[in-house]
Amino acid sequence: MAREALRLQHIQYPGEKVVTKTVSLEDWDIMPATEEEIDDAKEEGVQFNPGWGPKEVVLDEKGHIKGLRCMKVKSVFDEQGRFAPTFYEDQEMFLEGDMVIEAIGQEPDFSFIPKQLLEKLEFTPQRKVKVDENGMTSIPRIFAGGDIVNLNLDAVTAIADAKVAAEGIDKLLT
Repeated sequence: MAREALRLQHIQYPGEKVVTKTVSLEDWDIMPATEEEIDDAKEEGVQFNPGWGPKEVVLDEKGHIKGLRCMKVKSVFDEQGRFAPTFYEDQEMFLEGDMVIEAIGQEPDFSFIPKQLLEKLEFTPQRKVKVDENGMTSIPRIFAGGDIVNLNLDAVTAIADAKVAAEGIDKLLT
């Protein structure tokens, strides 16, 4: 999203210096992006602020955006691994800007999985479900693919994962 915003600014304001700044609740080690995506965005001029979350959009006296007040993230997930961010109330940062774009990621819903089974499910540092070369999770006979296991959120990857999992299921059953 940040790269697209930066590119659109270059189209809107050709020849002018434009800046796109991001905040991400996740720190570098659990950020839901590939290293290549991050490096490419940095090369294009995107400024990253990992480990910070939005507190409020700050307006001037005319109601125009001045920037975004952010708080330092204490943790993104609770003890059970659920999304439940907490912040250091005394650590703030202000990012000056005239536009704020909110881009919210999505997390899978595991509420239907019994707790004793969910505790056996292993995750990557980016909170994706770990699978083996056959698409099987850490829970025997449970297979996964697509967005839940990959940082590439596209149909081609999801379809390829489905084929791998189908072949894995076939191997298991034959």
